[in-house]
Amino acid sequence: MKWLCIPVVLLLGPALLVANDKQQPPYRILLPPKPNFLPLDWMIGEWSGKMIGNGPQGEVHFSAEYDLNQRFMILREEVSFAATKTTQAFKENSMGVLSGEPGSGFILRWFSTTGFITRYRLSVNGTGAASSTPPWTISLNQEGGDNPPPGWLFRRLIWHPDPSQFTETVQVAPANKPFFDYYTAKLTRVLPPKVSTPSPGHYILHQTPERDSLRAIGSQVLCRVAGRPFSHWPFSWSVCW
Repeated sequence: MKWLCIPVVLLLGPALLVANDKQQPPYRILLPPKPNFLPLDWMIGEWSGKMIGNGPQGEVHFSAEYDLNQRFMILREEVSFAATKTTQAFKENSMGVLSGEPGSGFILRWFSTTGFITRYRLSVNGTGAASSTPPWTISLNQEGGDNPPPGWLFRRLIWHPDPSQFTETVQVAPANKPFFDYYTAKLTRVLPPKVSTPSPGHYILHQTPERDSLRAIGSQVLCRVAGRPFSHWPFSWSVCW
């Protein structure tokens, strides 16, 4: 349990301050506990994939990261729908703020370039819900919002079978109608690019004011190699301008 102490200064005039020289005790504000994001920690990073099945076709890019002292998780998604015979190509970008709600799981506030602001309740089920290993089934059920799509309900189902991939199904329902699958996308983790390292005996020289003199040095330079004294040593080198 953590407390936030706020010193309070009362500007009540010089006469009163002189008469009451006792120090004002600090007020204490109880901080809420940090959310337990362990069942969702696997989402951190970048993901990319395509829509599958008989529904709309397109691409999906997704990312997740912690923010504000890991009390919130920021989700971002870009969905690109391919053009069909009856519809034009369409792209929607969304951002979500995921927070914990004591005793009831998680709340996701979802903001879209369409202008809609939707609230989802997120729950985690499956064998991995109480551990750090998959699989998990994540359900996001719409619970209103500041500006939800009028007359429509949305929900999302996420299946995470292993650390490298997950499948997301978005379902929608018109007013007083049952849900149907809108689209399903299979995403894989985007690995960071590998950093190439120079092979032994090769040097990478970055741009310096002396680069013109470097060109004149050629393959014979004055250097120390493998702990040997300074001497002219032939080797190959690369210059990054």
